[in-house]
Parts: sequence; structure tokens; C-alpha cells
Amino acid sequence: MRGGEFEFRDLAAGNYEVRVTDPMGAVQRTAFVSVGYTPVFVQLELPEKQPEPVSGTVSVAALRHKPPAKAKKEYERGMDASIRGDLPKAISHFERAIEIDPAFSEAYSELGVRHMRLDRFQEAAEQFEKGVRLDERSPELRCNLAVSYIYLRRFQDAEASARIALRYNPASNNLHYVLGVALEGQQRELDEALGHLSTASREFPQARLAAARILTRAGDKKGAAAELKKYLSSYNGPNRQSVEQWLAKLTK
Repeated sequence: MRGGEFEFRDLAAGNYEVRVTDPMGAVQRTAFVSVGYTPVFVQLELPEKQPEPVSGTVSVAALRHKPPAKAKKEYERGMDASIRGDLPKAISHFERAIEIDPAFSEAYSELGVRHMRLDRFQEAAEQFEKGVRLDERSPELRCNLAVSYIYLRRFQDAEASARIALRYNPASNNLHYVLGVALEGQQRELDEALGHLSTASREFPQARLAAARILTRAGDKKGAAAELKKYLSSYNGPNRQSVEQWLAKLTK
């Protein structure tokens, strides 16, 4: 929200970790929250001065493009509708923003994200592809495109998109995670995949689960068990019981 607040709706009861990251993916603040059936309020104080990014670029296309006021207004309305949880309304506003300004790459990105939240992965991929054609140096668009390809099981395309995105934002743990999963999906370059997943695990503990799947398939039960133990020691997610059962099978 414009006041710096965020609202997460329809969360299942359980324990969650809230993370605030900078644009490069570095974690600035974390908090562990136990969610029940009543609203939970968490306040996180951010540093006054954000650290300078280690690497990464802002695309020339994003800097140069200035959307018309009407397109920008529709974009803002789409963001507001998203905050309220009205995804169909958000999609409608982003589509109008694009009608007004067909070169509005950020609108394509947000439109694709809303389609993904509705499990419309093909529609999402189409919007991200349009956005990438307008702003080929955008790590965010290419990352989103790679994620949509993973859901469509187009792992080779996901790998290609993630590799390009990493050129522009090599410090992104999210991109390392996506590339690792894309390689896992193809069952190729598994040593490289494990390297990317290890890097991503500093911010995304779930990356250790992907690493464990790779090691299990390779017959390295000891290595897979080590990954699961590290996951359980650093993350108390709602899938903890299933991971513990997986670990028990590996260590029999």
C-alpha cells in the first residue's frame, strides 16, 4: 500500500517467515510470524539508508519510456485492485493501460503476474514475452517469464530466459533458484544446478528441497539427507512434516 504497508490474505494457519529485501534480493529485515484465525500485525523497521547494489543494471528502455498519464493511472488502479485482492479488476486495468500505451513494459509484467496468480500460466507467459520484446534487459521480466515456463514444463526455455536475466542481475538469489529448478527439470547439468541452488538457499530455503531431489535421483541419499536437515534447521514452513517424513525414509 502507499503508506508502506503490505497485506497478505487467505494464508493458511501456520508459521511463516516475513522477509524484506532490496531490489538486488539482499535480505534487509526478517520476522517469524505465527498465523492463526485472527489478523496478525507485524512492524519491521528498515535502515534509513539502503545498501548500494553490488551489481545489476537498469535497462535503457525502462529509463527512457514515459507512459502517458492515462496509462499510468490505469496501472496504479491495477496495483490498488491487486492490493484489495480483486485480480479480475486488476487485470482489466492493466489491459487498459496497455491499450493506451502498447509500449508500457511494466504493465505487461504486472498483467502476467496476475494471470499467474490465477494459474493461467500460458496467458502469463504471453504477457511476459511481450514485455521482454519491449525491454529485453529487464531481469524481472525475464525471471517472471522463466517461472511461467517452468509451470508450463518448458524447462529449456526457462533455462534460456534465466541465464539471460542473470547476465543483468548476477546477484539475484531468485534467479539462481529459477535456473537451478530449470536445470533440474531437464535432468541436465546437475552439478551446475546444485551450485545455483546452493547459492539461492541463502535466501530461499526451498532451494534445498530441489537439491535434495537431484541428489536422491543420483543415489546420494547421504547428500540429500544433509540438504533436508539444513532445510529443517533454517525453515519452519507448513510442509515441515512431509520433509521430516522424507528425511526419515532417506536415513532408514
